[in-house]
Amino acid sequence: MKTKFPKVNFHQSQAFDWKNENYNTHELTLIFLQLQHSLKSNKKNSMYYESKIGEILALIIDNHKNGNQKQRQEEKALLSDDIKYLQLVKKELDINFLNPPTMEKLCSISNMGATKLKKSFKINFGTTIYNYLRNVRMKKAIFLLSENELNIYNIAQSVGYKSSSKFSKTFKKIYGMTPSEYRNSLKFNTLPK
Repeated sequence: MKTKFPKVNFHQSQAFDWKNENYNTHELTLIFLQLQHSLKSNKKNSMYYESKIGEILALIIDNHKNGNQKQRQEEKALLSDDIKYLQLVKKELDINFLNPPTMEKLCSISNMGATKLKKSFKINFGTTIYNYLRNVRMKKAIFLLSENELNIYNIAQSVGYKSSSKFSKTFKKIYGMTPSEYRNSLKFNTLPK
């Protein structure tokens, strides 16, 4: 076991340096939903909850380690003003995910040209603007599928997809199951591990 899993040099104080992308992932969202549904069903198995906490910590540590490697590969550091502007761009995407602003508008918000904005956004948030917007929509979809009785077509419309088939295809690509399969798994408390 020791040769397969080398010792990880990790100290809790390192967690203060972690960025949002270290813990805001689809894998972690699914684990938290598993925990939420287990709590709702009054599951009383402490080993289950301990294992889920272990999964969460392992994913966060892996994401942090991978993020640090990517950051080292990127030689250019962003200026603090650039980071502030990128936060404004992110906020604009969060608020207007149904009617996303044009690249021209995002460039205006960020005080950057399109090329610099795209590159800086990816460096700072670990994803492209397009993928970030898609992820915002999918997180909203997960919430609607778990908390609402809207049909799949209405949920697709609610998160900005004109076609439920395109929505389902994107959902499956990210979460490994269709929206219907996800909703059914909630009814029977059988979310995949």
